[in-house]
Amino acid sequence: MVENDKYEKGILVSEDEEFITVKFERYEDKIFTNMFTILRVL
Repeated sequence: MVENDKYEKGILVSEDEEFITVKFERYEDKIFTNMFTILRVL
């Protein structure tokens, strides 16, 4: 759904208000990246 994702300072910013900004601090980027990708497909 969201095509224009912006990565700034390790923070995933989504233009969709329903998505909460995800911080990649103290977490594995791969896990959150995969989760966000799945949400986009749904």
